[in-house]
Amino acid sequence: MAKQTSAARSPMVQPSGRGRGILPLMAVLVTVGVVVAGVASWRGRDQDPASGPGAVAAGEALVGGDLHAVMVAGDRRFVSGHAGAAYSDGAGAWTAVRGLEGKDAMAWASVAGRILVGGHEGLYVSTDTGATFAAAPVDLPVTDVHSLGGTGSTVYLASPQAGMFVSTDAGKTFIQRSVVGRSFMGTILVDAINPDHAIAPDMGGTVVETRDGGRNWQSLGGPRGAMSVAWDPDDHARMAAVGADGLMVSTDAGRSWQKIDAPAGTAAAAFDKQGRLLAATLTGDRAQLQSSTDSGSTWTAA
Repeated sequence: MAKQTSAARSPMVQPSGRGRGILPLMAVLVTVGVVVAGVASWRGRDQDPASGPGAVAAGEALVGGDLHAVMVAGDRRFVSGHAGAAYSDGAGAWTAVRGLEGKDAMAWASVAGRILVGGHEGLYVSTDTGATFAAAPVDLPVTDVHSLGGTGSTVYLASPQAGMFVSTDAGKTFIQRSVVGRSFMGTILVDAINPDHAIAPDMGGTVVETRDGGRNWQSLGGPRGAMSVAWDPDDHARMAAVGADGLMVSTDAGRSWQKIDAPAGTAAAAFDKQGRLLAATLTGDRAQLQSSTDSGSTWTAA
């Protein structure tokens, strides 16, 4: 705080009769303005991010400074990060997901008519196709879920606190399968035909695979420090993964990998139901999707 100078103060001018009436009126108006502003600010806390103070422009996906995941469920696409998540049912049109604000949503699973999300505060569930989420009513011995995936009634869940857990009742209960998985990050791919077969991104290694229900895992290669892995829903041999080495693709179920040019800021990848490769990118705290139909040779806004 700057020191006050010792210069002589100007004598206070006493208001004339007319001024005496104006000053109290101005004080009342200022007080009313402060109260109205406070009420508006308070109400803004419960407003939709698309319409409240500090609104996100229509069509933008606010995820924060870290973009963790992209997931496709039918025609709906999701992106999520440290600050929140958003979904899109059409190119460029994004809607904020309710209930995942500040939850650091890192991984997704679609099982038995529900969508599950893992984050720093545990497991969250949606029963309205991902529009809103609430804490899942499950007794987990961990509160930090970094990796998640599922199919049918099988759910894989990995935590840096304890390792790998598996549920066979769509995420209602879990049993621990292994201490492996503490460095897993992002969505786990689970084979619908054989749920004992799953593929996960391992930030401590590369892309990894289990064929015994999560008890043992082997490296499949791909980018080091893997944070995202995806497969074509109609051709599981066609895969994509993102890590420290960038975006890499495989056409032989992970036996070999090739690095491709990806849009700047690519943090995660997925395939949509048409088989298009999606790259989720981050600019500032907003996520965008780019799609490719030629294995990454060209990209267009999705």
